[in-house]
Amino acid sequence: MSENQKEHFVPAGPDQESAFREVVGSNPKLELLLGDDQTVFHEAGIFIDSTNGLYFTSNRLSDEFGLKRIEIAKVALDSGPLSREVIPADIPMANGGVDYKNGSVLFCGQGNFFQPSGIYEMSLSPPYESKLLIGDFYGRPFNSNGRWLCEAKRYLLFSG
Repeated sequence: MSENQKEHFVPAGPDQESAFREVVGSNPKLELLLGDDQTVFHEAGIFIDSTNGLYFTSNRLSDEFGLKRIEIAKVALDSGPLSREVIPADIPMANGGVDYKNGSVLFCGQGNFFQPSGIYEMSLSPPYESKLLIGDFYGRPFNSNGRWLCEAKRYLLFSG
């Protein structure tokens, strides 16, 4: 860990530290896997053991006409050299995500002028099919939902 990284590292308390050590081991390291000059590594960060892949969303990107978009991408961790595969999912302005079930992940879609905000399910393998699961709460449309929490694979909580 560099000196700059150490400045921003706040150690956890004893209870959290032991649980954390069970996951990362006694000698964890911080390592840059892949970099880019754009903000393509922003949110979600979903690791799927069965595919040994890391799925995530970009920050807002602009095309040559100034239109905003967010990309969903995957980094396959079992192949080298590592590269980012952009997934052509039909999820408008994807943001936070979570491992779901049946070989899929859920993303919060913030919506755009043509597609609603909502909870979208995406398959983990090509052609990466996606579908809107729910776009409202008792008839009230969602508005730019963005974050996820999955509690013990029983409850899915999200925020706007």
